[in-house]
This record gives sequence, C-alpha cells and structure tokens, in this order.
Amino acid sequence: KNNLTSMIQLIDPSTGDILEIAKRDLSNPMDWYKATKSAEKKGKGWRLPTKEELRFIYEQFSEIESCNFGPVNYWSRTEDEEDSDYAYGLSFDDGRNYWNSKFSQEYVRFVRTIESNN
Repeated sequence: KNNLTSMIQLIDPSTGDILEIAKRDLSNPMDWYKATKSAEKKGKGWRLPTKEELRFIYEQFSEIESCNFGPVNYWSRTEDEEDSDYAYGLSFDDGRNYWNSKFSQEYVRFVRTIESNN
C-alpha cells in the first residue's frame, strides 16, 4: 500500500518492475483507440496496462478506497492475437476478464514503468 497523493507505485512480482499508476481514471469511458491515443498525448511513458498488469492492479487495489477504482470495466493495451478488433478488459466489480470490441466504451487508468529490472 502506498499513500502517494498523485500516483500509486507497485512492484510487479512477475517482472520486478516498478509501476506507477495514475491516481484516477480518465473522466469518461472511451473506446480502446481513443484510450491509446490519450496515453500517447499524456507522454512521459504513460500507457494502458498490459493484461497481466491490470490483473495485478485489480488483485492489489480492488478493495482499497483511496485508489479510486470503481466497480467498472477497464481497458488493457493487450490486443487479441486472433482478432485485432478486440482487446482485453477486466471488470473491477467481480474480477471477470474478457475480450471486448475496441469500439466498446470502457474506463481507462494509465500506468508507466518507472524502473525496469529487465
């Protein structure tokens, strides 16, 4: 648990990387394409989390109010290898994962790697 005022930091046990997680979601749900463009505009390494990172964040923070995660569906940057029109999402309501059309409206929480051990 980290009580940073603007960002949250986690060490991903699978990689040893230190991830910085935006403290809040973007204000409105959006399609995957707009979400990835928004991350590029934010700059400084911000991006959508991978599906593994998103699962890890859910496991760490789904019950912690100060992280402001809602019981909503979040996008990851992981695209479906069999159908490029779909990307991975995760419900922070019940932990259910799914492949969803990139045109669907989902919530967005950016992350960035601030220290990589790879």
